[in-house]
Amino acid sequence: MLGLLAEGLTAAEIGDRLRISKETVMTHRRNLMRKLGLRNRTELIRYAIKPNIVGPD
Repeated sequence: MLGLLAEGLTAAEIGDRLRISKETVMTHRRNLMRKLGLRNRTELIRYAIKPNIVGPD
């Protein structure tokens, strides 16, 4: 999911790609943010685009 966030996809777009509901994406995103100690989506996206976090192009 980090790779999809780094691409700038919305929860609905991620849900479509993964064939899960938007609500499920949002729940996973919140859980991930909590585990990483991040306060908002901006911090999560910054985390996702850091070098070596998301796989190679």
